Amino acid sequence: MEIEFTISKPGHIVYEYLSDMQKFVSVHPIIFRIDPLGDNRYLVFERLKVLFVPYTFNYIVTVDGNKHENKITISTTVKKMVHIKMEFHIQESEGVSKVKEKVEFRSFLPVKPIMRKIFREQHGLLFSNIGKL
Repeated sequence: MEIEFTISKPGHIVYEYLSDMQKFVSVHPIIFRIDPLGDNRYLVFERLKVLFVPYTFNYIVTVDGNKHENKITISTTVKKMVHIKMEFHIQESEGVSKVKEKVEFRSFLPVKPIMRKIFREQHGLLFSNIGKL
């Protein structure tokens, strides 16, 4: 799945909010806590509503950033069932950033349509929040 977002912020600001997990948690709509584990690994706590019922869970992510290329990769496995890899590439022109996000889901469960919907909605809010800074 590929999504694009345009944000009225310079690229270095967008990069910081995607690569610094303490800044990331401050703008993410459903992640409410992130604890550093070392070696670019973090324990992420998320609260999501499933059929109007709040569901809280956690998982470990690995974050790799390449500031020179304006690229961030976040990888995780949720509940040992859904493997997710997100790649963000930031391009800036005249103080406006375009973020190209590529998301890959791998699972034996038929969750891709649901995951696509959740990611489109939540990451739309994420980038809207970064734009409001």
